Amino acid sequence: MAWGSPWGSASGQRFTANGSFRVGQGISISHSRPFHPQTQVKDQRFRRCMKAEVLSGPPFANLAEAARSLERWRNTYNQERPHEVLDLAAPPTRHRPSPRPFTEAVATFDYATFDSAPNDIIRRVRQGGCITVKNRVFRLPKAFKNQTIALRPTAIDGVFEAYFRHQFIEKRDFTNQA
Repeated sequence: MAWGSPWGSASGQRFTANGSFRVGQGISISHSRPFHPQTQVKDQRFRRCMKAEVLSGPPFANLAEAARSLERWRNTYNQERPHEVLDLAAPPTRHRPSPRPFTEAVATFDYATFDSAPNDIIRRVRQGGCITVKNRVFRLPKAFKNQTIALRPTAIDGVFEAYFRHQFIEKRDFTNQA
């Protein structure tokens, strides 16, 4: 399976194959607001440290040297370095294996046995992210191709919330679209 970018893309797709796989494993995904670095503090801190401690020195002689240097730094950063957010403990001192089982393949999902509403409309997402509602074709993120989604009616006639398993995908008005 081609995963694409890890969690979303600059093109506005909030869900990727990677994300839909994780939802299939029972993991919920939350998205930060785009173009708001204050919601990405840990990523910004990581980049600042990497730039100051690895990339600000003399140029690397070649790509292999750069890779070795980054690997040494990554190991120190993740295994030895005290982190403020962990009360100055190193990450391995706080790591606990997840009790959740991991499977390579996502198990089938039955919306009827989950917390689905009686008025949900269940649709299988085709190639290209297409579903059909009332004989009209609509697009959802391509990350959900070949997956089954639930369209849950809202209080507004013709407006539905799309869910993949437990994960809210988007709200759609199916009345005024061509």
